[in-house]
Amino acid sequence: ANQRKRRRGRYNSKYALTERLVCGDCGDYMRPKLTNRHAANGELIYTYMCSTKERSQSSRCQMKNANGNTLDAKVISEIKKLSEDRSFFADFLAQTKKAISGNREGYDAELLTLKEKLAENESSIKALVSSLTKSAGTSAEPYIMEQIQELHQTGEDMKNRLAELETLTEHQRFADQEFAFSCQMIESFAANVDDCTVEEKRRLLRAIVKKVVWDGENAWVYLFAGDGEADLPPFDAPEVPLREDSE
Repeated sequence: ANQRKRRRGRYNSKYALTERLVCGDCGDYMRPKLTNRHAANGELIYTYMCSTKERSQSSRCQMKNANGNTLDAKVISEIKKLSEDRSFFADFLAQTKKAISGNREGYDAELLTLKEKLAENESSIKALVSSLTKSAGTSAEPYIMEQIQELHQTGEDMKNRLAELETLTEHQRFADQEFAFSCQMIESFAANVDDCTVEEKRRLLRAIVKKVVWDGENAWVYLFAGDGEADLPPFDAPEVPLREDSE
């Protein structure tokens, strides 16, 4: 058992989707499993098998294995396409932006108006405080105090809204930066992945791919992490002769 674990550790680092590919049925990771066959180019054929399926000997999960050689290459190919089609690339990556509701111009205009009204409100309070000293002990004093309290509450409400708007616009600014960074990552991946070793491809994929879900027929690729998760459309299962170790 220990020998198998050691072998698995060495093999895992050589396959692009290790620790990213999950079973669409039970949600467990799918691990690479070597076969005893070679492809026409001499490459050793391997599959990805659900860990739960392997441990339970198919009693708790019956997910079909995925052809690892084809799946790794297909995921890389589909990500590269994003940098080749500029319009699709932009539309797709726009999903990763944590867009704020409403429009940016409306928020900017409201921010400016609020700042002006807040300045006027504070000036009015200062004027009332000044008149309060002259009206001390008179019948006007309670009325002036009431006005000051009302203006103070109005000012607090405006400050809260101001802080909310500043937070929203700041999130939009960060979203724009994340969008540009995501574009650069995809472009860099497409430009360099063909010249990388398997280990280097795996590291590049880990920086871009959040997870890949295999449902037995399609692979669903989710790019980037966080609230702005985006996904690629599924691509069909590889058309290869199906066996338990070569699906």
